[in-house]
Amino acid sequence: MSKTNLTLSQCKICGTSASYSYYGAMACESCKMFFKRNADNKKKTFRCDFDGHCEINVYNRHICSACRLVKCFTVGMSTEMFRSSRVVKRKVEAIASTSSEVVPWKSRIPLQIRPLNLLNYDSSLLDSDQWALMRNLVHSYDERHAIQAGKEFVQELDRTHPKLRYRMSSKRILEICGLIYKQTEPCIRANRDFHTLSSHDRSIVLRGAVDNVSCFAGGFILWNSGLIIDSAVRKALENAFGTMAFNLTLLQISLLDQDLYTIKLTLALVAFCAIQCIVVSLTIRVYLQNIRNHTDVVDSLVQQIEQQQQIDLKDN
Repeated sequence: MSKTNLTLSQCKICGTSASYSYYGAMACESCKMFFKRNADNKKKTFRCDFDGHCEINVYNRHICSACRLVKCFTVGMSTEMFRSSRVVKRKVEAIASTSSEVVPWKSRIPLQIRPLNLLNYDSSLLDSDQWALMRNLVHSYDERHAIQAGKEFVQELDRTHPKLRYRMSSKRILEICGLIYKQTEPCIRANRDFHTLSSHDRSIVLRGAVDNVSCFAGGFILWNSGLIIDSAVRKALENAFGTMAFNLTLLQISLLDQDLYTIKLTLALVAFCAIQCIVVSLTIRVYLQNIRNHTDVVDSLVQQIEQQQQIDLKDN
């Protein structure tokens, strides 16, 4: 659904057009920032010169801050929303900080990757449909994703003078990240289960899945290609995306299963995660039309991962 077809709502405080709900009420950007700056500011006290009876609209909202702030609270805005967002941010920062300070990065990177070879794969625990799904997912991922580009970059770095690596890495790592993002949608579309969904539900899954799958795949490709071992690449990643995002990527890589089948099945599962299947665009929520069909796809992928884990236990 295009944004041009959406009807904007009104700001509950000043009446101008608004697209989103902020801190508990539909509000424009101006009123959102006003509330954020002043609602929890104990050093600043507003006083109304007209006994608190000012009418707040888009034309006079800057005149009486006292009445404007009162109206913000009246329509449902709450400072509790500040605290909840800060708590989430502190938790994420704590995870990133802990992962970087307690454990050196090298000890968090799995050094061995189990080779992926369908010819040697034990399919005795899979039925014909599961085996077909496995082959489809593995081949579609290998054909479309950026692992080869990452491996070629590693070889290129090996041939480059150390002083030039850092300059080259910053540009190339962004190119590879762009390639990962670009190739994620075709990879999702290649999954046969994706085509069992209606066109409406496919669009919902794609809108929610591309970002998450790209992030997950990015960590996997950095590990699988060997890029994450190179100090110039690590420095380029940290400069491009920030220390917290870089540390979280290291944490994600440290948690990867060393079995490539499991990783690729997990990538397919991430695409169908339910949390991504309710898309909020401006003021309109767009839901899946056929939840049961979507759930069947997720169940199939979960069963496939469980079967793969049984095969891993059998091999070990």
